[in-house]
Amino acid sequence: MVDVGNLQLEIQSIADFVEPEIPNIEFHLQHMPETYETNEISIELVQSKPATETAYHYRINRTFQLVYFGTSKLDCMSKMQIIERKLCDKQLIPLGQTGRYLRIASFSLSQAFRTETTGVCAIIGMLEAEIREARTQVIHEKINVVDTSTTVN
Repeated sequence: MVDVGNLQLEIQSIADFVEPEIPNIEFHLQHMPETYETNEISIELVQSKPATETAYHYRINRTFQLVYFGTSKLDCMSKMQIIERKLCDKQLIPLGQTGRYLRIASFSLSQAFRTETTGVCAIIGMLEAEIREARTQVIHEKINVVDTSTTVN
C-alpha cells in the first residue's frame, strides 16, 4: 500500500533537492506534460516495492523517473549530469522538515533523444531510492504490581 501523503512529500523533496542545481526550472510532479517545453523536468514514481527487514520495520524500494526537457541533446546531458553528481555525492534526500530521508541507491541515465515537439530534446534519469518504515507495534498493558515471596530451606 502506497501512503499518498508520504509519496507526495517524497516527490516534492526530490524536486526541492534538484532545484538549486538547475535554477528557473519548471517542475511537473507525478505528471508528464502533454506538450514539452524546454527547461522543464517531470518527476514520477514508477515503482514501489516493500521488503521485510525485521519484525519491527520494513524497507520500501522506490523507483522514480526524472525526465528533463532541453534545447539540445548536449543541453539535456549537461543538466542531468549536474543532477547525477549531486545524487551520487549526497546519498540522502531530506524529506522536508520531518528529520527523515530517502536513501539514494543508484541513478542511471538514458541516451538523450529528440522529442516529437520541434526544438525539444529529452533525457530520462532513473532514481532508485529506499525509505524505512516502522511497523505498527502492539501496546501491551503495563504490569502495575508484582508480588514476590522467598523461602529459605
